[in-house]
Amino acid sequence: FTNQEAFVLKETDSLYPEFYNKLLEMLEFPFIKTTSVNKNDHIWTVSDYLSGTHLTDYISNKFVDTNLVKQLAQHACIGDIFGRGDRHFENYLMYESTLYPLDISYLFFPDNEKWVDRYIKGGQAEFSVIRSIPEQKDLFWEWYLETFNNLISNKEKINQFILNFFGKKEAATYNLFVNTIPKINLFV
Repeated sequence: FTNQEAFVLKETDSLYPEFYNKLLEMLEFPFIKTTSVNKNDHIWTVSDYLSGTHLTDYISNKFVDTNLVKQLAQHACIGDIFGRGDRHFENYLMYESTLYPLDISYLFFPDNEKWVDRYIKGGQAEFSVIRSIPEQKDLFWEWYLETFNNLISNKEKINQFILNFFGKKEAATYNLFVNTIPKINLFV
């Protein structure tokens, strides 16, 4: 790990945190180095510790600049495509002007839009930032679309990555989820 002084150890019920951060790394997005350890029928996630600020606190104390709007758009798109639930502002960390996702507990989650809708209503979703600063709306959607197109251009690489990480049975289910998103039809 890059931080030789501290790390985060968290019990989890899936390999999603490790997968998601390795996916971000493969796609050349900022990521937190993460690995999973299976011990006595428990899965533990070990990751670098970053001494940043949760997004809720960051936004309440700082001006939302174009850099943050772009990163929120990227994470919104990636979260939508991979069905990342529970992605409210407390599950994002700002560290040295870079936004990192935390607590990756839900991926490939059917009806994930319900989670996102709740967070939007509460002002805690990536999309909420354009409600508070409407002049950044076009920039947000421009970067969302750019991220979407990046994912489309990496379709085969992503499908193979899912297969290599999870194995045939789970990968078939997860690739089906990613490839048949009803509202977006990413890879069709």
